[in-house]
Amino acid sequence: MGDRLAFSRQHIIGTVLNIGVGDGPGGITEMPTTTNFDLDRYEHPRFVQGDAHRLTEYFPEKSFDTVLLADCLEHMVDPEKALIEASKVARRRIVITAPWDNRYPTGQHIEAARVEQETPQAKIALQQWYDWQKQYQGKFREKFPELESEGGFSHGPTINTLSDEWLRSMIAKTGWKITVWEFFPEGETGYSNWGICLEPPVEGLDCLEPA
Repeated sequence: MGDRLAFSRQHIIGTVLNIGVGDGPGGITEMPTTTNFDLDRYEHPRFVQGDAHRLTEYFPEKSFDTVLLADCLEHMVDPEKALIEASKVARRRIVITAPWDNRYPTGQHIEAARVEQETPQAKIALQQWYDWQKQYQGKFREKFPELESEGGFSHGPTINTLSDEWLRSMIAKTGWKITVWEFFPEGETGYSNWGICLEPPVEGLDCLEPA
């Protein structure tokens, strides 16, 4: 979590909409300029419960200097739609962190990825994760309050296996330009992560990427 959190803290500016906040490690949730947002129920300050696929139903356009999507696109039913919504309520910057998981085929929604698994065990695991997401609509803490005494659920299941190409394709749909694109290991976990910053498009120019 350290490298991803450091990236987020380095690049957020001004007022922040913190999407997919979960358990909220690292102090960003407590910042007085942060509005915390999640599909599930959490006890963070300035918390709004809602669906990131419909952000403009909760907030006016250009409401926040920064929209932070920290480790949440992999959990969303339609990450492209959520990213487009983020581009509508952000004024100055979108900051994204996202994990790369080498256990599964990349660049696919779980419904497609699970078809390609080589082992029955992996297929069953992916089926169970996706079925849980559908059955409980991502609201695991809300559905299982008795588990809060045991730490509860930190987040819903992973249902997207992200890739460099898929992320760039989603970003292109927003029209925003890429100003930072990093790919770095996450400590000793064996995972790697994308760290991405986007800024509003320059009028008359297409989505730009850093050299």
